[in-house]
Amino acid sequence: MIRQYAALLDPSKIGLGLLAYVTVKLQKKGRMPAEQFTRSVQSWPEVITCYAMTGDTDYLMRVQVEDLDQYSRFVMQKLIKQPGVIRERIPIATEQATGLPRARRTPPRLERSSSKQRRDS
Repeated sequence: MIRQYAALLDPSKIGLGLLAYVTVKLQKKGRMPAEQFTRSVQSWPEVITCYAMTGDTDYLMRVQVEDLDQYSRFVMQKLIKQPGVIRERIPIATEQATGLPRARRTPPRLERSSSKQRRDS
């Protein structure tokens, strides 16, 4: 059930003060652009997570960098030079409204299982 344990670092404390969520749309000419894009993204340290999506967007990336200058270099030197990228949208996070609570309760699915087990006993 437990997949891994991890330390959650405060990005601003380690010099990564800018968070952006980047959506990317690729050309639809076979599998080559998607495979090449996936390989490239895996080598970009700025990309914290990347998800293949359904709908109008092909990929959603969480990008964490030092500042706007570093972000601009990432976009200009890596992202838009990637073959097959036909559109990107780049909203920048200004404030975290919600997140992981400091003390996490048992996940709801496990709570239901535990209460069912108690009823069955």
